[in-house]
Amino acid sequence: MIAIVTLIGAAGINAFERELPNGTGGINDYGTVLWLTGMLMSTIGSDYFPKTPQGRVLCFLLALCAIAYAVI
Repeated sequence: MIAIVTLIGAAGINAFERELPNGTGGINDYGTVLWLTGMLMSTIGSDYFPKTPQGRVLCFLLALCAIAYAVI
């Protein structure tokens, strides 16, 4: 379940963040987003945090999901 949430969350962040002009987003491909989302889900931290409001909300929800999964 958590793997599916991570894959879908990474796709969502990729969709929101790739709309930024080149050089300002820091994300170039889905592999990079997947890595950063995996780091967020496993350590609640990453080198990159989304810059768009939608990406930030999704990032927050993914962090909550990871914490909830750890508690269960």
